[in-house]
Amino acid sequence: MVITSTDNHYKDIFFQKIYLIQTTDPSLKSFNVIKLVFLK
Repeated sequence: MVITSTDNHYKDIFFQKIYLIQTTDPSLKSFNVIKLVFLK
């Protein structure tokens, strides 16, 4: 899933889903990597 800087609405939803998954299951380290990539 590619997210561009213009898709702020979808990016917010994307990060919210990552946050929810991390909160419910912190063992999913792959999502931490994904978040780091998008934050760079």
